[in-house]
Amino acid sequence: MIHQDHRIAVRDQVMHHASQAHDVGGMQADAGFVQHIEHPGGAVAHGAGQLHPLPLAEKEKDIVFHGPAEKKHIFYHNKNTGQAGDLDFTYFNAVYTVENALSKVKDEKGMKRVEKFLKESVCPDCGGTRLSAAARAPRLRGISLDEACAMTLSELINWVQNVPGSLPEEMRPMAESICEAFESTAKRLMDLGLGYLTLDRSASTLSTGERQRMQLARGIVPSAMT
Repeated sequence: MIHQDHRIAVRDQVMHHASQAHDVGGMQADAGFVQHIEHPGGAVAHGAGQLHPLPLAEKEKDIVFHGPAEKKHIFYHNKNTGQAGDLDFTYFNAVYTVENALSKVKDEKGMKRVEKFLKESVCPDCGGTRLSAAARAPRLRGISLDEACAMTLSELINWVQNVPGSLPEEMRPMAESICEAFESTAKRLMDLGLGYLTLDRSASTLSTGERQRMQLARGIVPSAMT
């Protein structure tokens, strides 16, 4: 049900400066080995870490950002070891390179290398709810799933208590079981002073204290709260 384009990272942010396309090329080329990286339109970057922005025409920018992969036979020279040699290298477009690098990020250092090419914006389709249109369509007790997720725990627990009674009789046992499990978890969070949180709150926006209390709530045995 999660909408795949929610809060999309806009890869076209790399188009903000033509020089950033050169940085992407540096990411591909594995740092210090490529002595000359040639870009469309005659833009040349000399040595990793010494990239200089050169103006590109719109057609040339499109090639850099969205063009097909090209295999090149290049000569590299490592200025630290003095080693030199030939290398067959495939140049991918900037957008693919950023997406590929992002998919392989495993730590904070890797993310910092990629994040300058990204920006976060609210998905125009789901409005940042991370739910598909099909998930947002049904309404229960007058509200949709995305509206329920925007409610605070304090508000939501009151709404949930009346959900089973609003359903057909044959669905009530299952609904009661689900609602009881939710109420148990919500009560532990509320007892720890987190009743103001909403279900759509991003984990990355939680403070250290909020995260610690959430972890504590997970470790509390429900019977200990009664």
